[in-house]
Amino acid sequence: MVLAQATPPDETGYLVRPVPMRDLPAAQECMIALPWFGHDRGAYMPPHGTIALSNDGGWCWMQFAQDFRHVPFVPDIRVATPPAHGEVVAERMTDRVAVAYRPASGFVGTDHFSVRTNGPLPHTIPIDVTVE
Repeated sequence: MVLAQATPPDETGYLVRPVPMRDLPAAQECMIALPWFGHDRGAYMPPHGTIALSNDGGWCWMQFAQDFRHVPFVPDIRVATPPAHGEVVAERMTDRVAVAYRPASGFVGTDHFSVRTNGPLPHTIPIDVTVE
């Protein structure tokens, strides 16, 4: 599994910190990417995630924490746009937020959904999915 990559921002930016996957049964193949996003030095880097997984009945998780001005926080998160060919769960945990996707049985192809985090600076995170 590939975890989200993080680049430390300056004191006004966000930092996406990957954390280990646990909880739901995992897909045998699960590749995720969630590059750094947020405000840094007056520029805005929009969020955009990707998931690639096998359709073996398992879930593929994307988990992250956020920092605002070097202070960690865990925002509320919800599904903003559901996927057309699977199911998604977005959950706020003690020290992170998590998004899990599982394709519909037998589905192979591309899917898309988005999640929304709250402040201090809210984000809608689109996530493109490839199922093999």
